[in-house]
Amino acid sequence: MIRNDAMPDGRVETLEGGARLRRWEPAGSVRGAFLCLHGMESHSGWFAPIASGLTRAGWAMLAYDRTGWGGSAGRRGHLSSYRDFVAEASAVADIAIREYGTVHLAGMSWGGVAALYLALRRGWLFDSVHLLAPGFALAGDRIMGRSFGGVWSYLRGDRTREVDPGFAPELFTKNEHRRSFIKNDPLRVRKVTLSFLAETLKMRLFVKEHAGKRRLPPSWCLLAGNDRMLSNDATEAVCRKAGVRTEVVADAEHALVFESPERVAALLDRNAGGANESRSGTGKRIWVIGGGAVGGAVGTLLSRGGCEVGVLVKEKHLPAIRKDGFLLRTREAARPAGDTLVAAADTGSLPENPDLVVVSVKSFDTESALLPAACAIPRGTVLLSLQNGVGNEARIRALLPENPVAAGAICISTEALRAGDVLWPDDRGGIAAAVFAGDQGRVLETLRSILPVSGMECEWVEGEGAAERVKWSKLVLNIGFNALNSVTGLTSAELLRDPEYGTLVVRALREAFQVMRRSGIRPVDLPGYPVGKLGAVVRAPGMLARRALAWQAARSGESAFSMRQDVLRGGKTTEIAELNGVVVERGERFGIDVSANRRLCAMVGS
Repeated sequence: MIRNDAMPDGRVETLEGGARLRRWEPAGSVRGAFLCLHGMESHSGWFAPIASGLTRAGWAMLAYDRTGWGGSAGRRGHLSSYRDFVAEASAVADIAIREYGTVHLAGMSWGGVAALYLALRRGWLFDSVHLLAPGFALAGDRIMGRSFGGVWSYLRGDRTREVDPGFAPELFTKNEHRRSFIKNDPLRVRKVTLSFLAETLKMRLFVKEHAGKRRLPPSWCLLAGNDRMLSNDATEAVCRKAGVRTEVVADAEHALVFESPERVAALLDRNAGGANESRSGTGKRIWVIGGGAVGGAVGTLLSRGGCEVGVLVKEKHLPAIRKDGFLLRTREAARPAGDTLVAAADTGSLPENPDLVVVSVKSFDTESALLPAACAIPRGTVLLSLQNGVGNEARIRALLPENPVAAGAICISTEALRAGDVLWPDDRGGIAAAVFAGDQGRVLETLRSILPVSGMECEWVEGEGAAERVKWSKLVLNIGFNALNSVTGLTSAELLRDPEYGTLVVRALREAFQVMRRSGIRPVDLPGYPVGKLGAVVRAPGMLARRALAWQAARSGESAFSMRQDVLRGGKTTEIAELNGVVVERGERFGIDVSANRRLCAMVGS
């Protein structure tokens, strides 16, 4: 460890699971916290040089040794799955959120890649993101390809074979004292496993695919002007695509925290201090009608993105929400909504003159929820339905014929644990939207100016029949498992393993796609869900289709099914009529065999 007055070791603690957390805290009041992610060979102690600068500016600094790195327990240099990294980093972020209120993410070298990946996955957890010479184009990218034997070993299943990254201390810094420290550091990781490299590649591919599709918190990248370990040009290209601002620290080698610690600390302080100002407000006012799982998540995300949000909820839920507020959580971390979110049981307490009204109640509650608010919604305000099923947009338009209406599909799996407290365990997906009624240019302009600040991936579907394409594409994602899960409680993987239920799932999906084809409705891929490929999968022979669906279910993880949640809460009404019932009604009109969907309707009962 580096030991001198300018670089204190910090306070060390061991977390549940064996990871080691290091803290540096200011002597006076705390403005918030930095969460620091270390590189491939380094550990939390390498951030010590910038600690004094940040703590003098009023920031707490938290850096942790990933499992298997530094002083943490676990297999050295190994990462079995990128999901393990996401879970571990989110759990540490939760500590920062609970204890310091705000958390600014910083990643160095490999940690910079991991920080951008984490921000694209769960940007709503962080107030800003900072990349320090991130390793997007390292010479080490060739590590796995140095020998055919390494690649062959991985393909044969030897994921724990070790590889020497081979980065000499001279590549990190020109400072002789720091080079000596790196060379002799007993906690430095000198070999990593093939699994670590493979999981790193998956994260880089995710960044490449999703950069620019999801809006990040305010984000900056600091590059070393004399970096000999990575390509600054390639790194800047990644940052431009992701919307990350770049700045070069001149005459610095790769390890910026060793080369220019005071300047790096000053830049982090400046950028984090300006982050809240840059997100302080979009000037947009949003109403969300329905504060359940979807409404709570969307309202929270939009408020964190700077919108003024009012959520219309049932009177009985107000005491709990006013006490604890809205909270969005993963399984490891939770973040409250922004200060600009209010909940109310009537429109009089919501922000005036909303720019957008989001309808997120169940289909069977559309009229009863919208009628009391209809007279308060200004004429011309866009309404967006984020409801499951087909037919809700027509109901909304009938109640408010002077208002433009958009059809939306929200592809995130959320669960309301209690009033205002929403679990989002799987952070993939997003929103797809199309114009149902009204001026297309104006509606899309409104949606494009508001929805992306949520940080979710947003897709805009245009052209003839766009609204139907969006709603039916989401419908087929719901009808296969939602009804069966609601009556059996079995997960999608368990349903597919059961021959009877698995066959019923495949048949119900086939019928739905057949009805879509006869109706002239082309499926559209939704954020995180390739609906077109799903149609091809279910046309395969039954056993093959079941196995392909089971593989996808295992890969995606289990999600909460909304219809099951209704049943568990004692509800006697479900959305079966707007889901499987729509397939039955239209299929019978075309003379298509829709017996599987008819059976599912009968099983659910209402």
